Amino acid sequence: MPNNSDERLDLNLLTIFDAVMAENSVKQAAARLNMNAPAVSQALGRLREAIGAELFIRAGHGLRPTPRAIQMWPGVRSALGLIKSVVSDSGAFDPMTAKSTVLLDLPPGTDALVTPKLAMRVANAPGLQFRISSARAINVLNDLRFGDSWIACDYRPVIEPGYRCEQVTEQDLVLVTRSQHPALVHGLTAELYQSLPQVVVAAVRVPTVLPVNERLEALGMKRVIRFTVPGLLSMLQMLATLDLVATLPLCTARYMQTWADVQVYELPFDLPKVQFYMVWHERFDTDPAHMWVRRNIAEICAEL
Repeated sequence: MPNNSDERLDLNLLTIFDAVMAENSVKQAAARLNMNAPAVSQALGRLREAIGAELFIRAGHGLRPTPRAIQMWPGVRSALGLIKSVVSDSGAFDPMTAKSTVLLDLPPGTDALVTPKLAMRVANAPGLQFRISSARAINVLNDLRFGDSWIACDYRPVIEPGYRCEQVTEQDLVLVTRSQHPALVHGLTAELYQSLPQVVVAAVRVPTVLPVNERLEALGMKRVIRFTVPGLLSMLQMLATLDLVATLPLCTARYMQTWADVQVYELPFDLPKVQFYMVWHERFDTDPAHMWVRRNIAEICAEL
């Protein structure tokens, strides 16, 4: 049966448990926590006694979490994150003196527009480091919940309970090609649009329904996708040198025109605009650093 001592309330044990689960290794967890491995093992033993259940079993040269440990971990991570948020400095955030690592998840292509402008804004904030990913997490909402990502941006709104979602820009969709594309010398028609080979940017291997495709399908239209690439640079090179086209937000098209000789065409049919959203977990609502980052990203997106 569970021990009724105050040991079960020792948050240090939960912190150690979280580190072992995250690292999947007592040795690596010990290094992360600046402890020695025997001390970590002893802490796991005390936690096991406090809750009255096995948390890990030996598997080869390592440990394997039990179903109880797997069940506990999300709640423990969430609780530790909430406690960290509550006890952190709630005063005004000063980016010039702050020391923090900001974790952002941006859609591929969007990072090229947002990141340089963000870098300009934090040029005089040497204590701030930024880790920006364009490879969408398997479950980005869990990353937001547990603080593994501060903010995620996407083209679809998030309506799940516990998350905030703010629209930060809305853009017309346009067609981008190399200048003097031979198929477009007489202009662009809806029929021609649907026949032109296109290139798209996407971060995942598994095909997903793209926002542009959703809008086209609602009109009874479709496009021919010849290439799916992971980044904007490869798309830009292909558009500038080959007879390929791309359907992009206007802000992305304008960005491309600053780097290559490409031409922008208005679409010859009414395609709904694409929205861009900023998403975060509600427990970071009042965190000063988080609020500062959100405000800057919103301002940057509004200027696109």
